[in-house]
Amino acid sequence: MFFLEKIKRKLWKYRVRRILKANRRERKSMGLNQAETVGIYTCYKEDSQWEKISFFANKLREHGLKVSLLVYSSEKVKPSILEKENEIYYFCRKDLGFLGVPPLTPPLAIRPFFTQNLDLFFDLSMEFHYIDVYVAGVSKAKFKLGKEGEWNQMVNDLSIQFQKDTTQMEYVKLLLKYLENFNA
Repeated sequence: MFFLEKIKRKLWKYRVRRILKANRRERKSMGLNQAETVGIYTCYKEDSQWEKISFFANKLREHGLKVSLLVYSSEKVKPSILEKENEIYYFCRKDLGFLGVPPLTPPLAIRPFFTQNLDLFFDLSMEFHYIDVYVAGVSKAKFKLGKEGEWNQMVNDLSIQFQKDTTQMEYVKLLLKYLENFNA
């Protein structure tokens, strides 16, 4: 098992470097006041967690922002609660390649998310998954915000460190608090 994990890590590091080298984007620090479009990425775990993310997305929409959601699930089928959402892109474990490494170009179902000109990108996944790094790396958002971590520092413009017992909504509030510093 250790050998397989070591191979996976090496593949991921290689893939992330290639993605970052190929992904040319305009970088610009900004707050919510300057943003027009927002991309939110999260890992689906349960319906109650999704309802909170959906609530956050709707609050952003109420402030006049265009919001797109990208959801990853380790399940093999799309959870029914995600069926009724607009502007949502979904992918799961079966869309990934060998050892869970996605292809260099995003799967067809989520490719439109990555072709959007996003001003802000929020990584709202709470636990580390290799796929989080891939999603943030492929995103062409001008300002990327996410959790602190060895891998995440490679792809995020602003990384927030939080305690293990921090809830997802507390994490969102932390991100928004730091984002206020960039409002003009």
